[in-house]
Amino acid sequence: MKTPSMRSVLYRGFIFLFLASAFVQCKKKSEKSFTINPAFIEKISAFTSGVISAESVIQIILAEDYPQSIEFNTVIETNLFSFKPKIEGDAYWVDKRTIEFRPKSKLKSGETYTAKFFLSKIMSVPSELKTFEFQFTVIPQTFNISIEGFESYSDNNLEWNKVKGSMIAADATDIEELNKITSARQGNRTIKIKWYPAADNRSFSFIIDSVQRSDKPEKIEILWDGSPIGIKSKGKQEIEIPALGDFKVISVKVIHQPEQYLLIQFSDPLRKNQNLEGLIYLENYSSLSYTIEGNTVKVFPEVRQGGTLKLYVKKGVLNVQGFELKQEYSSDVLFEIPKPAVKLVGKGVILPNSKGLIFPFEAVNLNAVDVKIIKIF
Repeated sequence: MKTPSMRSVLYRGFIFLFLASAFVQCKKKSEKSFTINPAFIEKISAFTSGVISAESVIQIILAEDYPQSIEFNTVIETNLFSFKPKIEGDAYWVDKRTIEFRPKSKLKSGETYTAKFFLSKIMSVPSELKTFEFQFTVIPQTFNISIEGFESYSDNNLEWNKVKGSMIAADATDIEELNKITSARQGNRTIKIKWYPAADNRSFSFIIDSVQRSDKPEKIEILWDGSPIGIKSKGKQEIEIPALGDFKVISVKVIHQPEQYLLIQFSDPLRKNQNLEGLIYLENYSSLSYTIEGNTVKVFPEVRQGGTLKLYVKKGVLNVQGFELKQEYSSDVLFEIPKPAVKLVGKGVILPNSKGLIFPFEAVNLNAVDVKIIKIF
């Protein structure tokens, strides 16, 4: 899935807006309608619009080269922009057609900004074209946390464990921000979360160290509250930590891509050299193969399964210390293969005539997608 990058989302949108009669944006309970004068298309070819990242810059691209001398990437002393709510920052010439306003700090999550570009300050235009007004909205920041499970540090000591998981943010963030808004606790004890970023500044993996198993079951809570950085998103995720000696199945997931298998998580690490045939099986007795990794077992069907089948896990399964499963486990599992599908991300885009721009869409179970591009003259 493609997401807005640090560069602004640019729209060659005048004809579209003219045919639609109005460009409508909503903010809170009020809304303002803009009617774009189609005469602007002779002066401005593209501008920042739609939903953008909090780290984006705001751009105006002129229809023709600016004829006067330009100092590129130097602050423009003339005040060419105004914003409501106010944005602190400076404007720069990027090339002979592109003016870029660079905010000094992140834009406010979920905020809709009304911008004015004073075109008359860089060229002679009729009075009705002196000020170009446009709008854009910042992506509302939200977080989706997924807990993969827990595992012990040592096969000989099951008391101390670590919890692994991942987090995806709707918009770009960093470890400094995550440390301000997230926390983990076991009972009354706060536990440190270690974050590991991916390249996109939106995806992170994490490890919660020093999780202790005792003689009674407990819970680990992962909490997040965005208010310290001005974000409304808040919530929590929980994971059960079984008591020591309570060897049991914790969870079962069906993984479909790139290959289909069952991921069974146990409370304890499993003995690696045991034969699981006849101990873990499906009700249709299809041929299975097994891979033991710590406290998880991957169960691979010989052929892809479909529909709902019952999974059985028998008592003979052994943990790393040679103890059997306390009780048999069974549950219905759904082998659902996603249907081929493709959809646009958002409501579509209008691309300016430039190289390197992205047309984002989501696809599943497809080898190829035909993209038809319509040019509006």
